[in-house]
Amino acid sequence: MVENVRLNRRQRRFVSALVTSPTIRAAARETGISETTAYRYLRNQAVKQVLSQELDDLLAQMTRRAVDEMGAALDTLVEIHKDKEQGGAQRVSAARVIFAESPKLREAYDLAERVAELEQREQEEGADDEY
Repeated sequence: MVENVRLNRRQRRFVSALVTSPTIRAAARETGISETTAYRYLRNQAVKQVLSQELDDLLAQMTRRAVDEMGAALDTLVEIHKDKEQGGAQRVSAARVIFAESPKLREAYDLAERVAELEQREQEEGADDEY
């Protein structure tokens, strides 16, 4: 949770429910507050901050999970692509996915490296400014 941000118990419960609920109405119902109160909470800067952090954490968790499964998914596509017993359409489809997604992965990897390099430079410059 975000440091130095204080929510009351009902606000915390609402934020937790909102992260997993399909709608604001459902999250309000789950936490026993009115929809009007839910929308009032959502205008609160502290609630917005905590909700944003909760969603970022959830996205990071889902991304880690997806990355963990990428190897197995690629293995499956390669097996289909190489399996001479598969129909041509299935093999071509697997090949297309591999072909189409590989550049995207490379681009994401390169971008992550560039961001890490910029962050490192920023930290080094910040450390130099302290002296």
